[in-house]
Amino acid sequence: MDPGESIVLQLGGGGLGGFLVGYAIKKFIKLLAAIFGAFILVLAYLDHVGVITLNYEALKSYLSGAGSHLASAFGSLLEGGADFGTHWAASHLTLFSSFTLGLIIGLKKG
Repeated sequence: MDPGESIVLQLGGGGLGGFLVGYAIKKFIKLLAAIFGAFILVLAYLDHVGVITLNYEALKSYLSGAGSHLASAFGSLLEGGADFGTHWAASHLTLFSSFTLGLIIGLKKG
């Protein structure tokens, strides 16, 4: 295989892979948002009709605490893989750049 074919395969494969990953991520996030929204609506309705009683202050503090824990966990995950990711991206620049472009397009179209 000549170098020209390798670059074309990296660009096409990376772009297609990035598009599929971006599309799937966006659909998954939409599904999670719909499920979470429906759950909140059911809780609000049950509170309104008197079946349950929601402690909104406790719910607010729990959600803010969960958000900060999630942010710190995500930050530590990114810090641990930064050296590997930088080295990999530099050695596979055409694949990485086409994957990133495909990911962005997939996130927009999803």
